[in-house]
Amino acid sequence: MFTIMAQRADPARAGTVVEAVLARWPHAPQAMVFDTVADLARRGFLLTNLLPADAGNDPVGHLLSVLPETHSQHYLLV
Repeated sequence: MFTIMAQRADPARAGTVVEAVLARWPHAPQAMVFDTVADLARRGFLLTNLLPADAGNDPVGHLLSVLPETHSQHYLLV
């Protein structure tokens, strides 16, 4: 049985998970799949390293440390 949650037990980029889902269901709209993966992360079903363990401990600094400098939104945080 294929599930989004079973696709990654180790760290992976959201794009990697989206690609795995689209490989299984090639006719699914990419935006819908991406929104589903994002919603699973928002609700805590998929974990992300974008938030620090302690939200009071420089969350922007933490985000800058895990977000690649080449990311299109990186400059907004500097």
